[in-house]
Amino acid sequence: METLAYSASLPAENAGDLDPAACRELGRHFESGESQILWLGFHAACAWALAGQADRALDAVDRLVVGGWDGEPSWLANHWALGGLADDPRFLAALDRLKKLKAPPG
Repeated sequence: METLAYSASLPAENAGDLDPAACRELGRHFESGESQILWLGFHAACAWALAGQADRALDAVDRLVVGGWDGEPSWLANHWALGGLADDPRFLAALDRLKKLKAPPG
């Protein structure tokens, strides 16, 4: 039996800890497991943002929202790796959609 495992963390604590090439590789790695573990999309978004690939980071954030991610909007809004997206209209719209999905009925 073959088993495939995916790492589920970004091995960095600050912007600049990883070079852009390493971030791109991590982004691809996280995306490859995202269909099985939606949380990997969170880490993909972080990796792409750190790689300077805002569109790919925003695509990952959109997939989280559409996919029913169980995380909190504040986790995206306050994560250091996503800080470069904070003023992006697409990021703000995704946060808004996620907040509406998480809001109690009524």
